[in-house]
Amino acid sequence: MVRPLLASLGAGLVLLAASACINAESPLTPAPAVSGSESAGPASPTASPTKSAPAPTPSPTATFPASARLYAEAVLLAWRTKQYSQLSELTTTAVLSQLQTTANVEPNWTYVDCQGAAGSSYCLFINADGDAVTVRLDNQLIGRARAATEVKLDQTTYSNNAVEYVKAFIEAWRNANTKRMAALANQGEVDYFTHYTPPGAYSTCATLSGGIASVRVYNADGLNYTLTVAVATLGSKHAITGHAAVAAACP
Repeated sequence: MVRPLLASLGAGLVLLAASACINAESPLTPAPAVSGSESAGPASPTASPTKSAPAPTPSPTATFPASARLYAEAVLLAWRTKQYSQLSELTTTAVLSQLQTTANVEPNWTYVDCQGAAGSSYCLFINADGDAVTVRLDNQLIGRARAATEVKLDQTTYSNNAVEYVKAFIEAWRNANTKRMAALANQGEVDYFTHYTPPGAYSTCATLSGGIASVRVYNADGLNYTLTVAVATLGSKHAITGHAAVAAACP
């Protein structure tokens, strides 16, 4: 009984050893199924990062006039030609709005001068109608954007009152605004009065006869004269038609 039992045990051990060798070299048991995202199959390739489009090349930096006069002239040119985009780069928002809404101004400006005060430059120009415009520039911003911080426009007015009309002529004389003098009178009157020094102080009185107003002007320096004004032309250009020297002052 013992020998058959040993034989049987020996045969069983041989089978177990053979089975162990087979499992180690080539597993016969199928791998468990994988579900969901772990399912069998080739893995998707990793997406490479998307390259952003190259940034556009910046446009060249705008250049601005480097002197007060040239800067002011650029402002007036942009205003005259209605280049409001360019004007917005030269002026503050308030000045841009002011110039956009100012109309009926003779656009051809003649440079007079630029004067400096308190960190600003004030550039004066006069047009053919005698209108005067002063452009104020921040000196620290000249050569950069929005240096024009203020624009003052002094337009020629044509009063319906003879005395006020003559006063406007005398004030234009005092301010060396010969264009305004010529708008209110004629070139002959301008030539006559500009030979003299304008008065520092004066008084006026007027009489009316036959559609002509005679405005007597008494100057503190002793140069007394009468300006004749065509009443029918009051309120428009060239109402002053002549002059005459007088010896007496206003009553």
